[in-house]
Amino acid sequence: MQFRWNGVSERDMDLLFLEEFALNEDFLNLFLQKTGNAELFSYKIISEEVSLTDAALGESDLTIVLEKDGRKAALLIEDKIHAIAQPQQYEWYVERGEKGVREEHYSAFYVFLIAPAEYMKNNSSAATVSYTHLRAHETLANL
Repeated sequence: MQFRWNGVSERDMDLLFLEEFALNEDFLNLFLQKTGNAELFSYKIISEEVSLTDAALGESDLTIVLEKDGRKAALLIEDKIHAIAQPQQYEWYVERGEKGVREEHYSAFYVFLIAPAEYMKNNSSAATVSYTHLRAHETLANL
C-alpha cells in the first residue's frame, strides 16, 4: 500500500506525536522498545518540547524527557516526510544529547528518526521508527 503525504507538514506530524506521547503510554512504549533499555519502561514523561533549538547545534523536532527516582533520560526525535537529512544532522543530535548530559538535564539520551518507510530506505543513520510501523499501532490507524 502506498501512502501520500500531500499537504501534511512535518510540523503537523510533530504535534500529532506530541499529543500521542502525552496521552498514550503504548505509543511511548514503541520508542522505549527501540532503545533496548528495559528499565525505561518504568520511567514517566516529565516534559515534552517541540522545536528545541540550540544556537550552535540546530533543532530537535521533539524532545521527550522521562524520569524515575531522579534519573532522567531523553528521546531526541527528528521527523521527516519529504526533506532530505541535512549533512551531519545525526551528529548534531548526538552533540545536543551529549550537551544535555553535560548540563545535567538528563543522564542518557536516545536519537530517533521518524519517517515514512520509503524515506528510511535512503536515510538510516539513527534508530528508526517508520510511519508504517506507527500506522500499525491502533491509535494511529486512521492516518
